Amino acid sequence: MVRAPRPLPPGIKRRFLAAADRGLGVASIGDFYARATRARGAVILMYHSVAASERRWLQDPSMAMPASKFAAQMSFLARRRRVISLTALAETLARGNAPERGTVVITFDDGYLDNYRVAAPILARHDFPATIFLATGYIERVENMWIDTIYHAFVRRTRDAFEIAGRAFDLGNSSELDRAYAETAGVLVRARVPERAAILSSILEQLRPAGQPPRLTMSWDEVRALRKSYPAISIGSHTREHVNLSSIPDAEVVGELDAAHADIRRELDIDVVHFTFPYGRGNRRARAWLESHGYLSASLTEPMSPAKVGSDRLALTRLEARQDESSARLAYHTSGAYPSLSRALFLGHG
Repeated sequence: MVRAPRPLPPGIKRRFLAAADRGLGVASIGDFYARATRARGAVILMYHSVAASERRWLQDPSMAMPASKFAAQMSFLARRRRVISLTALAETLARGNAPERGTVVITFDDGYLDNYRVAAPILARHDFPATIFLATGYIERVENMWIDTIYHAFVRRTRDAFEIAGRAFDLGNSSELDRAYAETAGVLVRARVPERAAILSSILEQLRPAGQPPRLTMSWDEVRALRKSYPAISIGSHTREHVNLSSIPDAEVVGELDAAHADIRRELDIDVVHFTFPYGRGNRRARAWLESHGYLSASLTEPMSPAKVGSDRLALTRLEARQDESSARLAYHTSGAYPSLSRALFLGHG
């Protein structure tokens, strides 16, 4: 059986802080520090797929959290934290008020089918609200996200000779396999929409994966069924084609935002008011568009900071909840102490 590539890693700073704060989580000093400093603010958690066990091996583990881990995290939040909707957070900030310490918002990116079938029932057990940000072109085509397409191709490959961006790799070599996968993901993050299909076609032609991947993305009918069955879950926009808005012309930025907004209005009969930037990368033209269309919030990934008084509602930051997140570390990350305590202790500044 061929070896799977290593999952995509978090950013360098995120990896350093994650390693540095393990002891802080275990020591449970986050809540003490937050109380002592009278910290107030909300942490926005970001999830992607919440995968049933039989499908996880076909998804990049960095994108797919086991259902059991997700359930354990939600149980912790129910015991120790205050979970509110993204709209409630945005309205609190708009009034100039500070969210209570230990406030958490739950969000999901892309529109995975398991958000409906697996995550939503778990959220409902605790009466938790959440927001799912849809990449609407993928929903319309009921097409797997490109990261899932390439991971399946690498895992089920029948060929080891591979070339991407002018570099040749032998995927039978473990270190070359990992480098090739990371390089391929990087190329696709940078690619514009017209280029992406050709790159994916070349990857599939070279690797000739065995079998067909399972469907991982919701259809519009399933999004509508989700909203009907779980009204506490709201829908946000994640562009139409999940393209890096920081690397395309302004006209294409506007086109992506216009199209996703129109898709959601047409299919769900709502005017969406929450947006998250693909890959967490902002764009000034996009921000101006969101402001002019009355969006209540938009989110990035860096630099991580709780949402508090004075936070820019169109530049909120989210914390990726990873499958290796223990209860102790989740307690620290949602306490109000993170990341200021980690930065103060390990980087020398708050």
